[in-house]
Formats: sequence, structure tokens, C-alpha cells
Amino acid sequence: MADLFDLGLLLCDKPDTQEYSSYLLNQIYLFFVNTDNGYYFTELRKNVERFNSVNVSILANNIMNNAEMLYLNKEKTSIDKAIKQYNKCTEESHLEIRNDNDLRRYFTQIHSEVQKEIQDQGIYSLVRQKTLSEDFIQRELKNTIINKCCQMGLEAVRVDREVTLQDNKRTDFLIRYGLCNPIMVELKLLHNQEIQIERKRHEYKKKFVQYSNATNACLSVFWVFDIHNDGSDIAKIEKLKEEYKDIDNTLVLLTDCKCSSGIDTGLSPQNI
Repeated sequence: MADLFDLGLLLCDKPDTQEYSSYLLNQIYLFFVNTDNGYYFTELRKNVERFNSVNVSILANNIMNNAEMLYLNKEKTSIDKAIKQYNKCTEESHLEIRNDNDLRRYFTQIHSEVQKEIQDQGIYSLVRQKTLSEDFIQRELKNTIINKCCQMGLEAVRVDREVTLQDNKRTDFLIRYGLCNPIMVELKLLHNQEIQIERKRHEYKKKFVQYSNATNACLSVFWVFDIHNDGSDIAKIEKLKEEYKDIDNTLVLLTDCKCSSGIDTGLSPQNI
């Protein structure tokens, strides 16, 4: 490498070989930067100084100075630091779920990531809001939850849709992980009468409790989606939350299907 460096210095003299000389010198310096040994830079500086004693080269001086600054500013990572960084990456990539409490706790993180996807990326903004259906939202939501779980290192999470219970009723989602009891998710649109009308809301609550008991859920989620349809009184969400407070391990969530940018392309679901 030292001999090749001297050849690069000789090529600095000729205008038609200066570009190739610059390439050689830079590559050789980068090689020695990675060796993490200051001795080599001392030796290369001596070579440049000998060359300049005969014919001063601004090009060689600039390359030398830049390379030495790169070397001096280079972070020297110890093996101990590298191991700590590796352990941290492994810990973040493969989240540990040991019991129902862990699964409940991670659902909060999963919901947060899904919410960002809906609001920031606008996964429902390609569809005219008022034509969105529960079925369409369910299908897209299942895919989004699975994708977010994989990104979080929860590849073993299963999301089953329209699970038939013993009494032939169906729950919208069961989120399963290992031997933990599942998370049950029931999805409704905000303008649904089972949310907006008090009598029907109370009737549906009984069904919700039955679904939760039948699935032996460690967490039961009533996930409401606002598609800005007529009859969507958002104030009813607070009443819904108040009415479900007496059910253990239950969440009432509200998601606005409109992208935070407010863009609506006007396409219908069948055109997606």
C-alpha cells in the first residue's frame, strides 16, 4: 500500500493523471483510517513531505489533511460498546411476552403504531370516507396490525378475523400470542345505532360481555372508527367509555379514519 501511495504521489504532477492520483490517494488513506493506527499516518505524512521537498503538490496536501482529520474524528468503538449496542438492538427487535400482562401492555404500543399509520400515512384516505364499511376497515386493520407486530419483533402474534364462538356468534378479531389468553377486538363505526342510541348501546354491552367471557380474553377492546358519516355524534364516545368502565380489562378506543392532512381522493372501496 505504501508503494502504491508513492505511485499516486508521482501521478500528482501530470494534469492528465491527477484525477486518477486523487482516487488512489483517497482510497489508500481510507484503508489506513480503518486500521485505527496513527503510525501509518505518520509514515504517509513523511512520504508527502519528501515529495513536496522536490515539487509542492496542493492536491496531495489537501488529501492528506482531509484524511488526517477524518482519522482524528473517527469514533473508536470498543468491543464492550459494540456488545451493548447489539444487545439493545436485539432487545428492541424481539420483545418478550411472558404473560397476559405483557400482552396487554404491548397492545398499547401496537395500537399507537396503528393509529400513526392511519393518521399519518392515510391508509383509509384512498377511500371516500362516507363509503367506508366495517368489512373494508376490518380487512385493512388486520393487515396493518400484523405488519406493525412484525416491525416490533412480534412475528409470532396471530390475528384471527371473524372467529366463530360456541354459540355461533362471531367476534371481529382475536389477537393471540403463545399460551396467553387472547385480546378480543370488536369494531364498530361511530354512527352505528349500537353506539348512538342509548337502548341499543345497553343491549350491545351485554353481547360484548358475552363475547369477552366466551373468548376468555385478557383484554377486551371496543374499537370505534369515525368515518364522518351523518349521525356520528362524537359526544357518545364519552358516554360509551363511562358505561364500559365497570368491565375489567376493557378499552374503548376511537380512531378518526381521515388522514391528518384531510385529503380524500373520492374513490370507492371496490375501486381499491
